[in-house]
Amino acid sequence: MLAEEINQSLLIGSLTFAMFDSGGPGSTTYYDFEIHMGLTDQDTLGPIFDDNYIPGTKTVAMERNSMLVSTMPDHEIELVLDSPFSYNLENNLLIEVAWNGCSEEGDAIFSWNWPTTGRRTIVGKFGSPGATIFRNLAPWLILDSPAGLQTTTWGSIKALF
Repeated sequence: MLAEEINQSLLIGSLTFAMFDSGGPGSTTYYDFEIHMGLTDQDTLGPIFDDNYIPGTKTVAMERNSMLVSTMPDHEIELVLDSPFSYNLENNLLIEVAWNGCSEEGDAIFSWNWPTTGRRTIVGKFGSPGATIFRNLAPWLILDSPAGLQTTTWGSIKALF
């Protein structure tokens, strides 16, 4: 659905990642886990994290001293935000996921992704202002709204017309 068809902002209450088998542990505790959300007017991310945000839009959406994540390969993990984020549907949405180490080796959230044009994912050490890895990938991600949308089938949508 296009932004002009919705004609309002979208309140994001949770993020869901589709996990894949990394060959690693089925559960990991992440320390100093944070999700920041904001807006950007860029289509390709620059190397300095904070420079990608439109000034004044970066907000803390979720924060945990430690967080246990348990999942099976090819399952989803939903991260419910502490503070839902109001996305204006005009600028590009920027989601920053950060943590300061974890209980198992790997130190990553292994989610499915797809190739993109331009730099859509940047990776850097916790607390570092800049990225050290640049990827033309985007994670497979579901943005869910607390207001929710009605679940229906394609056939019932076609029947409305």
